[in-house]
Amino acid sequence: MATATALLLVGCSDDRPGYDYAIPETYCEVPVVTTDLKPLLVPGESVQETILGRDEQLESQSCHLAVDKKKDLNLRLMRNYGELDIAKEAAHKYNDLRRVSLGRNVTSAGVAEDGAAVWMACLPRPGQTQYSSPDTKTGKYTHISVELRIQHRSEEANAKIKKRAEIDTFLRSYLPKLTERWCA
Repeated sequence: MATATALLLVGCSDDRPGYDYAIPETYCEVPVVTTDLKPLLVPGESVQETILGRDEQLESQSCHLAVDKKKDLNLRLMRNYGELDIAKEAAHKYNDLRRVSLGRNVTSAGVAEDGAAVWMACLPRPGQTQYSSPDTKTGKYTHISVELRIQHRSEEANAKIKKRAEIDTFLRSYLPKLTERWCA
């Protein structure tokens, strides 16, 4: 059963001018390092998270962070099975997606200036749906795909390089926490 949840955060700003809201401490119900999430957000007065597809089975979930009511950052998590070169398959969805190695259980990943795509080994935890077709027990979930999209982009070359590095840094701190929540 899919549900949607919204959380509005205002108040404590930090040292970067224009950030009049508290940086969320979780994203898609996964703890984040706020200093790694912040560079992916734009300055503003408030931030609101909307979570779609919240359920205990954790088959898929989409989360959107909106700054001042404008969609800014999107994250889509989805259970899958089999092998996939997501850096190759998702290249057309992103602006200059480049293959990266994120280690651990990540089998394929690409980071672009406007987001990232990750394919990682992730068996469901006990009590979560184990198969894409539970009635016939076919399509055993073995992986999770992670798709991150940033809605705001800069046309300046140095800003693009910096944004790609900021996305990479965020993923390196986020994926281990995601694994704790979603994977056996």
